Amino acid sequence: IGLVGAYAVPMLLSDGRGKIEIMFSYMVIINIGILVLSFKKYWQVLNHIAFGCTWLIVATWFFSKYNYEVHATMMMIFSLLFFLIFYISNMSYKILKHEQFGVTDIIRLVSNSFIFFGFGYAALNNSFYKDYLGLFTLCNAIVHLVFSFIVFRNKLLDRKLFYLLIALVLSFITIAVPVQLEGNWVTLFWATEAVLLFSIGRYKAVRFYEWLGYIMVLFAVFSLWEDWGKIYYSYGYNMDIYKYLIPFANIYLFTSLFVVGAIGTMIFVHYKKSITEEERKTFGVYKVAEYVLPVLLFTIFYSTFSNELSAYCKLKYDQWMINVPSKEVWAEPGAV
Repeated sequence: IGLVGAYAVPMLLSDGRGKIEIMFSYMVIINIGILVLSFKKYWQVLNHIAFGCTWLIVATWFFSKYNYEVHATMMMIFSLLFFLIFYISNMSYKILKHEQFGVTDIIRLVSNSFIFFGFGYAALNNSFYKDYLGLFTLCNAIVHLVFSFIVFRNKLLDRKLFYLLIALVLSFITIAVPVQLEGNWVTLFWATEAVLLFSIGRYKAVRFYEWLGYIMVLFAVFSLWEDWGKIYYSYGYNMDIYKYLIPFANIYLFTSLFVVGAIGTMIFVHYKKSITEEERKTFGVYKVAEYVLPVLLFTIFYSTFSNELSAYCKLKYDQWMINVPSKEVWAEPGAV
């Protein structure tokens, strides 16, 4: 009750002048007090109220008053402080008491991470700061990497927390790639990550990693489809695109074959390191490896060479039409 009142007092006494930095500083002090308590007591309700109130106030102000020309630096500083305070308070008691994380702890940890990233991304996604989005995303991954190293080095908790933190590291690195890079590099990275996550998950019996591998391979396939759309399927409205494409010797063919190889590797690992019948019956997700992945493999392999043959034929057709020795209008390229 006192905590709710502590958050309500500044708003009740506000004169409407918009001194948000004072409000945020006040909230930092409150949350630091909760952080100190979290080293001694595991009061879930206290943490939930502080977490919800803080980010709700930040969201209310951000979506109504935020101006990137004025508030960008202040927004990043305070949101980082809130993120770190809740990150540490969520882990401190469990680490000191060597207790395992529960579902609620994991949800709050993951929510805190992506809420901070969401506000940071929104704050920087403008013409002034857009170039820093990739660096910001990578810094998120580094923060989780530091905490995962602390947990691993000191053997503070069971390996599930370590794997969760590493998963967050991989998630933000995955997000950083399309934020900073474009085109085929995104597809290549996601396909590589899919193989690594799936292989580690299967050989180390970390099912969460394996399931992340399934998600990443779908990301890679959708990214590849987008790459195809930019070159193979754009012929209808960009007649000259094949003049800059060498059939059977281009980055799009290499990317497609790389994805095919990644999916093939995942299928090989699935049968090389088989799962038990009990796991097969318990988790229906394993049907993805047995049915969905082979279908994707065949479809992408077929489409890869179909696209290249189509590109070659269209290129030759255009060259032939250009060289037709006729003065008739109908023989001109593009004539109706």
